[in-house]
Amino acid sequence: LPFKRKTSPSGGCLQIIECYVSIFNVKNCENGIYWYDPEEHVLCYLNSVSYLEQRNCLSGQFFGDNCSFSIYLVINAERLNWKYKTARNYKIAFMEAGHFSQTAQLCGTCEGLNTWITGAFNEDKIETLCKLDGISRFPAFFIAFGKGRYDKMHTLMKKALNKFRHYK
Repeated sequence: LPFKRKTSPSGGCLQIIECYVSIFNVKNCENGIYWYDPEEHVLCYLNSVSYLEQRNCLSGQFFGDNCSFSIYLVINAERLNWKYKTARNYKIAFMEAGHFSQTAQLCGTCEGLNTWITGAFNEDKIETLCKLDGISRFPAFFIAFGKGRYDKMHTLMKKALNKFRHYK
C-alpha cells in the first residue's frame, strides 16, 4: 500500500476514512449518493437518495433536512487491519474519524455553511444506502453542510438551556 498525505492526521498514515457524499442542492451535480475516489479526485455515483431516506438513516434527526450535501465518514477496516493486527485498532479508526470530521467542519464553516455532526444513526440503513458490507467498511460519523431551514438547536434543548440560565 502506498502511503498518502491528506488534510487530517492518520494512524499509521493509512488514511482509513472514506467519504460517501449525499448531494441534494449543489450546482452542476446530480442529486444522489457518491463515493469519493481520492486517487482520481472524483465523485463516483452510487444511487439516488431523498431527504426522507437520509432522515431514516439518522433515526429521525432533523440534521440532514434541507442540507446542500452531507458526508458519511466510513471506516475502511480492511486497510486498518492490514497494518494493525489487534482487536483494539478501533481506537485509531475513531480518532482518525474525529480528526477528519473536525477538518471538514472547519472547511464548511470557512465557506459560510452551517455544519451538523452526529454519530447516532442506523448503521444498517446507511450501509444499504452506501452499498457497504458492514464488516470491512462501516459508518463512523455523519456531517451535513448547508444553510438549512431549521435552527441549529432543537426547541426542547433551547427551553432546557434557558431554564438553566435562569437558575444562575
